[in-house]
Amino acid sequence: GPPGQSFRELVVRQSGTVEVAGEEDQPGGPGGSTWINERSLMLIPVDPPAVRGEPRLEVWFSIDASRQLRASARDIRTGKLVMENHPLAQLR
Repeated sequence: GPPGQSFRELVVRQSGTVEVAGEEDQPGGPGGSTWINERSLMLIPVDPPAVRGEPRLEVWFSIDASRQLRASARDIRTGKLVMENHPLAQLR
């Protein structure tokens, strides 16, 4: 990937929580789940519907000059960009 960027796999549970894959048992890992923008949840529609257990969305995050956490997403099956630079939360 581009210099200065790191990549992590996120797992979105049916409960709506988000976990960093493989870090639950690592020293310094999150040790649990966290909500991202709990007050205004964002759903990403996919067509045709996703199959349970099938990786379906590639999502990447950025932080803009105003310290807003933003997300973009691509449907893995269709290759279509389904969300681009959507604001998720204002970082402090």
